[in-house]
Amino acid sequence: MASQADAFRVPALELPYELISKIFLNCLPRSRRVIPHPRRAPLHVSQICAQWRTVAIATPELWSSVYLEFLDAKAYYGIPILFGVPGAEAVDSDHHTADLLDLWFTRAGHYPLSISLICSKVCNELPKGVLGVLSAHSQHWGRVELQVPMTDFLVFNLITGPFPLLQSVGIRIMDYFNPFSSLRINALHSSPNLSALVLRGLSNNLAPPSLASLAAIPPTLTALQIAAPQWSLEDLVEISERLPHLRHLNLCTGGLWTINENASNRFMSPFQSLSLVSHNFHFLDNCDPSALEHLEVRLYHHAFPHFLGNLLLRMESHLTHLTLEVVDMKHSDLIAYLSAAPSLISLELMFHLGSDSVHGEERMRVLRRADLLPRLRTLRITDPARKPIYAQFLALLTARPMLMAAELRMWSPHPQIRRRMPPPPLHVIADLKILVASRPGFVGHVY
Repeated sequence: MASQADAFRVPALELPYELISKIFLNCLPRSRRVIPHPRRAPLHVSQICAQWRTVAIATPELWSSVYLEFLDAKAYYGIPILFGVPGAEAVDSDHHTADLLDLWFTRAGHYPLSISLICSKVCNELPKGVLGVLSAHSQHWGRVELQVPMTDFLVFNLITGPFPLLQSVGIRIMDYFNPFSSLRINALHSSPNLSALVLRGLSNNLAPPSLASLAAIPPTLTALQIAAPQWSLEDLVEISERLPHLRHLNLCTGGLWTINENASNRFMSPFQSLSLVSHNFHFLDNCDPSALEHLEVRLYHHAFPHFLGNLLLRMESHLTHLTLEVVDMKHSDLIAYLSAAPSLISLELMFHLGSDSVHGEERMRVLRRADLLPRLRTLRITDPARKPIYAQFLALLTARPMLMAAELRMWSPHPQIRRRMPPPPLHVIADLKILVASRPGFVGHVY
């Protein structure tokens, strides 16, 4: 017979502290971007009982990430339970956010901090004191993501470092198109272990940095997302040589690039992923494709260049993810490109300026071919055809039983065409549901 003491036992409280701590860590989001909320970890687990609160506070990794988004008000309404007062009302003051952030970072101990401060509107600014807290903990920055107006960035840029733990920097300036064109970015000069850099301006466009900032990028960088409207091919080759570990490049270029003999005989780093928005792809002939697995090309020009075809043919069939956004493409060109990439697992096609449904139907017939892309598992298509091609898309899904995710989006840049585009008919929706039910794990959408 169970004793009276056994009746009041709580097995969860008898677990070792180390095990409870690991369980708490598994409650964090996979992205490790923690939004303070009373019903989510780490705040939720820290208010269950005194013992769990002690374990949570003594687990610094629980507090090493914070994501704060500032909407209409300057003050962040915060979570009073962070201060051990579960029944308190939210405090609406500029100082509250800074205090919350300081205590959060203090609990993180010496763990590298993952910090996201997002102003959702151009007119917003960070609450008073927040940038001062960031400065006080700059020795422990691990990842910094800022979406702020220029006034806040200029204050942030006064923090000179050093930043020994900083590995990732993402900055978007809300109210300038080219905010970094004449600025020295101190975070680049004092971060010897930086591995990822993203610079964006107004409207979320990639923003070109100043030449001084480019020269300061440490050679440890592995991922870079910037605009480079004035770069020549030689500039890109030189950057590649100065960054020998660069494997992921997202680049938005300007007009036609100049070519010289010195650059044309030199090759860029063997990228693992490459994303390009450009009017000229001469440098693809200078790209070493030996390690390229992910390729994204966005070309806003009527003549799709032969450079991409040459690159695919040189890749020795190991490209697994391909995204193409083009103004127009003949179905014969599409066949040539897909034939050169038989190892594709994921394909995204975005077409523009289609005049009628003929081109869309031709593309569907090409994609149905059994001899193309035998390993394809994910397919996303954005098509501007004036008439919907839902039926042809369903026929494509039926012809490719190995697909596990597929999506068709009927969209045109012309408002009149979008308004006249009918939604998927009920019989198409019904047929898609039958297909989904018959293929375990398959996800399909048409709209």
